[in-house]
Amino acid sequence: MHEHPNTATSWQLPEMVQLLMHLDVLRTTGHMCVYGMKSRDSEGEGLDKKPAGWVSNSPYIAKAASAVCSNRPNAVTHRHVHLVSGRANVAEVYPPKLCTAILKGLRCQFIADGRITHKRYWHRLLRGARHPLGVNEETWDQIQQSYYNSVDDGSYYDDITGKLLDSQLVHEAIKEEMDT
Repeated sequence: MHEHPNTATSWQLPEMVQLLMHLDVLRTTGHMCVYGMKSRDSEGEGLDKKPAGWVSNSPYIAKAASAVCSNRPNAVTHRHVHLVSGRANVAEVYPPKLCTAILKGLRCQFIADGRITHKRYWHRLLRGARHPLGVNEETWDQIQQSYYNSVDDGSYYDDITGKLLDSQLVHEAIKEEMDT
């Protein structure tokens, strides 16, 4: 997976052109405002559109990263802050919603490839993962929580055995732990 601003001249480099000629490589565009990327300007906080070009060999990840802005010429639903005058550095960190979308795409790709067969294995993998380089602990926690909330069907599994646990007992244990 590779990301660069959609209008960057690097897309025309011979190496990138050669990569994009592979049949299993997809290039898409996604708008960062859809994933909650924000910045501030003289009018206050707003969303950053930042059209991002993506390259991936996974159709699921490519789709996950290619959501487009809902604004239309005659129907503006939110305000964009332009990444000029030193505001571009906010785009150095992906918003948790984008990271969650990419993780969901990766999970779908793993399932399609037969690498995982049930979501409990994915949960175990994610729970044990340390936050990636360049992502602070708080943001990594938000990404993980966002992912768990988006796939939670009320089922809980033992981390060691992988066996399905009684949901009511899990909820009671959580409540008890929170009350003490």
